[in-house]
Amino acid sequence: MLEIGAATIVEQLELAATNQLQALFEAALQAADECICTAAPEWLGHCKLMVDTGDQVGYVSRTEANGHNSWSNIPKPLGAATKAEITIYIAVYGIDDRHAQLAAQAAQTMLKQLM
Repeated sequence: MLEIGAATIVEQLELAATNQLQALFEAALQAADECICTAAPEWLGHCKLMVDTGDQVGYVSRTEANGHNSWSNIPKPLGAATKAEITIYIAVYGIDDRHAQLAAQAAQTMLKQLM
């Protein structure tokens, strides 16, 4: 049976009204994907980034290496700076928890760099 590496990071971040939320989250998800691919180039599993601003909740996910992004409730542009709870969730076959945590941290780092 294949091992499943899992990790979750939940963080409060301030999103600027100028942030392009869809692009921001897709770039972070891509960073997680690239990190996972270093250990499992053809991975299957679930990588998800969720944003909850209190007024809106949405998430983007990817289920395979270099796969397509799937959105549920694409975030609408913000009218002003907004505090949001960001959840990064990784559960992937064929990697260990340590590598899943590295992938979650890669997504977290990309979010912060782009904000």
